[in-house]
Amino acid sequence: MPQIEDKAILQHNGVVVKRMRRVVQRISTGIAGLDEVLEGGFIPQRAYLLRGAPGTGKTLIGLHFLVAGARRENCLFIALDEPEYKVRQNAASIGLDLRRVHFLDLSPSSEFFAQVQIYDLFAPSEVERAPVTQMLVERVRELKPKRVFVDSMTHFRYFAPNEFEYRKQVLSFLRFLTEQGATVLFTAEGSTVAPDDDLQSLSDGVIHLEMNGDHRRVQVSKMRGTSFRAGVHALRIDGRGVYVYPQILPEPGQFTVVHERIPSGVREMDELLHGGRERGTIVLVTGASGVGKTMAAEVLANALDLDLYKIDLSQVVSKYIGETEKNLRRVFDAAEEGGAILLFDEADALFGKRSEVKDSHDRYANIEVSYLLQRMEAHRGLAILTTNMKHALDPAFLRRIRFVVHFPFPDAEQRTAIWRRIFPPQTPTQQLEPEKLAQLNVAGGAIRNIALAAAFLAAEEESPVTMRHLLQAARSEYAKIEKTLTAEEVRGWV
Repeated sequence: MPQIEDKAILQHNGVVVKRMRRVVQRISTGIAGLDEVLEGGFIPQRAYLLRGAPGTGKTLIGLHFLVAGARRENCLFIALDEPEYKVRQNAASIGLDLRRVHFLDLSPSSEFFAQVQIYDLFAPSEVERAPVTQMLVERVRELKPKRVFVDSMTHFRYFAPNEFEYRKQVLSFLRFLTEQGATVLFTAEGSTVAPDDDLQSLSDGVIHLEMNGDHRRVQVSKMRGTSFRAGVHALRIDGRGVYVYPQILPEPGQFTVVHERIPSGVREMDELLHGGRERGTIVLVTGASGVGKTMAAEVLANALDLDLYKIDLSQVVSKYIGETEKNLRRVFDAAEEGGAILLFDEADALFGKRSEVKDSHDRYANIEVSYLLQRMEAHRGLAILTTNMKHALDPAFLRRIRFVVHFPFPDAEQRTAIWRRIFPPQTPTQQLEPEKLAQLNVAGGAIRNIALAAAFLAAEEESPVTMRHLLQAARSEYAKIEKTLTAEEVRGWV
């Protein structure tokens, strides 16, 4: 499948010098959704790495790749893991016809154990490398395949005496195949026992497969000489084959950002914001847990006399394809229609970095961050985000933030002021010492929890709240947050 790429117009003193157009030939992966992610498929005569844990679908994707070209050209499956008969059985189970696909079965046979005495005198790499290399070269030169699938390149590691030789052998093998006119797709597991960093650097493209329970994902991290659709895409395997569902992105220019200032009605705040907040203002509030980030959003909404929509991630993020974007669209539309403030509490959970997914248990891998970023930028209202992990936010999102407000951890003087106001006037208390209570090195949220627990303890005894009740409550709170209550913190009031 050819693809035309426009080059920039070269100009000198306003005169057009040259316009370049280049036709990039593509070959299909055999999976329509994956072709879309790769913007047409693979570039011929290059080598691509398909990496993932066992069971993520590497071999099935490779079979789709071979079957897609088998009717027009020779295609070769080099089996270093599963024997040919098992591969054919698995392909038949999803309706793939491998009759036109050639095999070179180099997987260990039952005769291996009969020859085990050879390994008593020589290293395995010395015994196996020569015949394997000879079979590979002869088969490739005989068939001159246009598509080659190697499953798995990880096994080449056992043919080499050291890492340097392994890298050199893999590089020469891939060059041999591509120089023979083949487009190569090869697999690796990328485990801690057998890392594949070297394979990633040697390949022209890297495709990652992930699986978390019933949820499968595919992500492209590298493609030399061409662009690709970034992000995490859904993948499904059923009785009819492998399907890839590219993530949904808004069309360019779909949203128009209007910059204007809107008075808040609070004179001091308008002065601070130079006339009011900008339409589409995004405010990031950072700070340790319990310093009052969420409460600040509630106070601001009350001061502006606006509704506050607190986003419940459990109701927004969905495991089903496209549902997360639909839920987000409904939230933004409702907030704009009602003029409400949006509050994304613990924003790092929703606006996390779009980095390479290495952990199959990463529960945020399918969130459409790109869609969310554009909706945030086009949002006509005020959005407040809170987090105690600013470093975990996507850099592209940080660029769109208008204000960053950091709530510092309260010092002893501030903690004293909090303790003086923590109990309502009608609460019965006896001989409380705020200065000594301020020795507890905790934030306002924890102070509130301690005060509330102490009030319950006092009510159970039908007595006023005392320092004894507060000490008992403090010990429980410290145990909950897995923090040690030191002697310095209770010095003078125990």
